[in-house]
Amino acid sequence: MSASAELGGSGGASGAPVSIQLLGRSALWCAGQEQPDRVFNGRLARQLLRMLAVSRGTVLSKDVAIEALWRGRRPADAAGNVEILASRVRRALGDRTLIRAGSGGYTLVEDDRCWVDVEAFLAAVGRGQSESGRDPARALSAFREALSLWQGEPLPEDAYAEWALEHRARLFRTHLEALEGAAGAALALGDTAAAAAWAQAAVDESPLREASALLLVRALADDGDRAAALAGLDAFGERLAHELGIGPSPEALRVRQEVLGGPIPPDIRAGRGARECIALRAGLSAQATEVAALLALTGSRTDACVVSAAAGLDLRATLDALAELGRAGLADAGEAGWSAVPGAAEAAGAGLDPVGRGSRHLLLARALCQHGADPAEVAAHLAAGGDRLAAVAAFAEAARIRLNRLEDAQARALAGTGLAIAPPGRSRAVLLQIRAEGRRRQGLLSQARADLDEALAEVDDGPERSRILARLAILEARSQDAARGAGLAEMAVAEAGEDPAALGQALAAGALVDLWLARPGRAGSLARRARRLLERVGDPEGTVRLLHWRAMAAFVAGRLVEAVPLLDRLATLPSTLSETLRLWNPGAARGHALVLLGEPEAGLREIDAALARASILGQPVVHGSFLWRRSEALAALGRHAEAVDSAEAALAIARQVHHTEWATASFRALGIAWQGAGDLERAEASFRAALRVGEANPLFAGWAAARLGLVLVAQGRLLDAGPIIDSSLRHGAPLVRHEADWAYAALLHASRDPSAPRVAAAALASARADGYQALVPRLAALT
Repeated sequence: MSASAELGGSGGASGAPVSIQLLGRSALWCAGQEQPDRVFNGRLARQLLRMLAVSRGTVLSKDVAIEALWRGRRPADAAGNVEILASRVRRALGDRTLIRAGSGGYTLVEDDRCWVDVEAFLAAVGRGQSESGRDPARALSAFREALSLWQGEPLPEDAYAEWALEHRARLFRTHLEALEGAAGAALALGDTAAAAAWAQAAVDESPLREASALLLVRALADDGDRAAALAGLDAFGERLAHELGIGPSPEALRVRQEVLGGPIPPDIRAGRGARECIALRAGLSAQATEVAALLALTGSRTDACVVSAAAGLDLRATLDALAELGRAGLADAGEAGWSAVPGAAEAAGAGLDPVGRGSRHLLLARALCQHGADPAEVAAHLAAGGDRLAAVAAFAEAARIRLNRLEDAQARALAGTGLAIAPPGRSRAVLLQIRAEGRRRQGLLSQARADLDEALAEVDDGPERSRILARLAILEARSQDAARGAGLAEMAVAEAGEDPAALGQALAAGALVDLWLARPGRAGSLARRARRLLERVGDPEGTVRLLHWRAMAAFVAGRLVEAVPLLDRLATLPSTLSETLRLWNPGAARGHALVLLGEPEAGLREIDAALARASILGQPVVHGSFLWRRSEALAALGRHAEAVDSAEAALAIARQVHHTEWATASFRALGIAWQGAGDLERAEASFRAALRVGEANPLFAGWAAARLGLVLVAQGRLLDAGPIIDSSLRHGAPLVRHEADWAYAALLHASRDPSAPRVAAAALASARADGYQALVPRLAALT
């Protein structure tokens, strides 16, 4: 089997009666059969088993378990609940003696009745490392065993959990060491192709780690591909320069010289800087000297045309100068262009005074810009050349590009770099807004608000302040308090003045906030005013906001058949991806609409597809919104245990990022799951929690009130149900009133009111007319 095939190895089956998998996904096998999730009777019991398994043999105290399981929101009898969860874990394992209680906590016992893939993985890596210096064949065998156990990300279900951070970091680090160990052992045994495959996997996992990069270079060189080896080493140097602002180490310089096949100069071998070494080489022409200085300042491979434009030479003269540098061993060419050899950069720029360096950086920036280079590269040269304002604008453009590619961490980093040099004023406000969007997507909502508040303080221009306030209004209304969001939207309208684009955006934001406040009439009036303005000026961001409003308005109005095609349009607007994500991911919303349309299987497929994409993006706010919608789809399909797990996972994310709207929606989804499972006590608790958390988000709170009324009716508590159902009947959103009508009809039916069939029939006709097919069989039963 090739090394590349082995990188994805097979799962960690064992002969033990019980096997626990934590790598790639969490799973439990008993007697060779994978156990379904339902054997745990809930998500928390599975999490407790993962916590016990990842550090088997050590005591997990109840206090630590409580903090991890409930994240500071401990239930009334937290210790008792942990005992219940431990009992469920024992039952799932099929051998109660595998979990031992004592010293205020629990331990998963260490014996051959239970096998844990993480434990076997770490042990195999340890064996490989101990054999590396003595017996490469045995070392390679151990590393292969370890890598065959690695099925992917460790503890993926706990990616956002604080308790798992240290464990995940240790396992990721050990996996990297296993890849490097396998590459080193294969190299020692002469299997260069396998060594290169493992080393490449290590480089892909940690692009800035020198040990991995040098292993790949040595493997490629030993395999006879010196060009690829040099290209790999140069690419590593470029990454160091771009990401960390440093150059390769003396060890990397020695490896490069070895690959080139020449003797290692004594000054490099001694570890001295390359300045003295390269300075010994003289006799360069003036053109070659200038080109060398420019190459030295690029820090990466550069196209000859860019060098030509920066040097003020024609292309033929530039190519002659580059050839001269190549013969002198100061530059080499690759598919991505020309670069100074490692170490030559410092020497070539040694004679330049600060003014000379700055002017050449500006020449390079202009040349790169003319040839369509990455604005981040242009920005770095502008900053080094002292043109701060132009550099800040380039950093902002580079960050925007990353946002549109969904590279949020890079966008935040570029915006932060620009902010470090940005003077007060509008340019600083632009960077703050970009960073705010990156932080919002990654669930750093309070930091995003702080950035937008700071951006607001940086500008005096009314229309620009209006745009920032409109963004703040949407962020506040969705994540914290819809009423406060409405106040911010009104401020945005006031600040916009007579500017049609800014006023249109502010009105569109206000229309959205009014929908979340269940004020559809007022929202419609604002949207019509916004549309007239935005169509007049052709504003794309405001147009997307309005399209989102139309889809959301149709959804809240209960016109689900109308909402689905609008969501389709919204989902196919790649040029406005940033605004679409800021508002509401349309893929998951469309899936939710399909569930309500009575197509839960299609809705679940849509939500799962969107969820798979969101998991890759690492955006917890988006991830959480998908999970509660997924819970409702699962509940509609009768998969109640999975629905509970999905809602609890959504709730955990909402609590982590302090998103009250998603917390309300998650509690509602959890209540629906428990209601479907027949656990009315837990359903009532979940719906009441939704009402409590959702005080500032009337849309979801009203939706939860209708469901709470149904639960109270099912419990025979008709007097308690009446006021709750009455409040939901007065709700401003027709979508909520559909479920309120259902609850009212159920209340009349339970009260033996003679008007019950008539009320149910009217509700049935309304649900059918709007496409709310999920309610049709329930209402039909009451007629």
